[in-house]
Amino acid sequence: MKKQLRVVAFLKEMEDAIPWHEILNALKPYYKTGEGGRPPTPT
Repeated sequence: MKKQLRVVAFLKEMEDAIPWHEILNALKPYYKTGEGGRPPTPT
């Protein structure tokens, strides 16, 4: 079994600590839909 890299361990810890799904759901109503102008960047 390979040793887990520090960056992978850090990202897993951040994923556990921050409720990303709740944050994204809160931002979705205000995020641009791409109607006119530049296409939106994916969330």
